Amino acid sequence: MAQERSVVTPDRFEQGLPYRDWLAQIKVNRDQFQRWYEACPISSEEAELFRRLAQRPEGPARVLALAEDWCPDVYRGLPVMARIAEAAGMELRVFWRDRNLDIMGEFLKDGQFHSIPTFVFYTQEHRYLCHWTERPALSPSLTSVWPSMRITSVRWPTARPLTSMI
Repeated sequence: MAQERSVVTPDRFEQGLPYRDWLAQIKVNRDQFQRWYEACPISSEEAELFRRLAQRPEGPARVLALAEDWCPDVYRGLPVMARIAEAAGMELRVFWRDRNLDIMGEFLKDGQFHSIPTFVFYTQEHRYLCHWTERPALSPSLTSVWPSMRITSVRWPTARPLTSMI
């Protein structure tokens, strides 16, 4: 859980890489990152909802991601977050987990695991909002069938739940 005094200051946040720059540095799974990015288009309605949420005074305007290129949960989840951030106008910064263990230490899963991806959300003024780790709750039931799936498009049920937040 986030500490009262975080190592992620506004200056430290800026040291993270924009998604495209991080992607340019990866050594493995480039095809997987691209595949999942392409499989997750954001509709104009979803984009508008994400934009409105991010523009709220206490909305998630900034996202920090902890990631490594070898991790399947990362190559499935980070491209989706990149799409959402692009659609919403959110600033996404990616940090290599293994090079930033002090950041990871603030967001350990169950207080002990260095699980990735980890996404940390901040307001425009860099106030911590929340974070989540690894995969969405639905996906454990899908992991056994993912290897056999031919993913062509990913549709997320965003429009209805978000409308109640805006």
